[in-house]
Amino acid sequence: MIAAALLLALTLSGADDLTATTVEGLQLKVPAAWKRTDGEKGNVRFDAPNPGASFELSVFPVAPRREGALCVDQLLKALKGPKWTRDTVGGAPAAWNSVDEAAPAVGEGGEKAAPVQVRTNSYVGCNGATKWVLTVTLSSKGQARYEALARKIVASIAYPK
Repeated sequence: MIAAALLLALTLSGADDLTATTVEGLQLKVPAAWKRTDGEKGNVRFDAPNPGASFELSVFPVAPRREGALCVDQLLKALKGPKWTRDTVGGAPAAWNSVDEAAPAVGEGGEKAAPVQVRTNSYVGCNGATKWVLTVTLSSKGQARYEALARKIVASIAYPK
């Protein structure tokens, strides 16, 4: 029994190892075991191997170039929504917010199931030349684990040189 628990702990310890990747020049570290799906230019999605977490990243060039703070202000105005907290990511202006809500769930046979608690953490940033929006969706089951992981992903963001 102890050997099985130790094996499980060792297996899970590498589940969130981060690896470097680039999206439209924006550098960040993402969980190596997560599935990457590229969408339209500048859009990418990452899904955890087990249901419970995913994130989507959209990266765009800024034209014409402008101050990073003004760019973030414009992003926040376009996104509206709940109160945003100002921050700095990758040495440039950024902001984030978090929303908890119940999402409808569907059972295996298509019947309605009990709602699932979901937390959505949204992050935006801009250095005046590149802007990005990162949306992390977390189910309540893995929230503590994946919330810390989301903070590591955001902290790893670096703008193109």
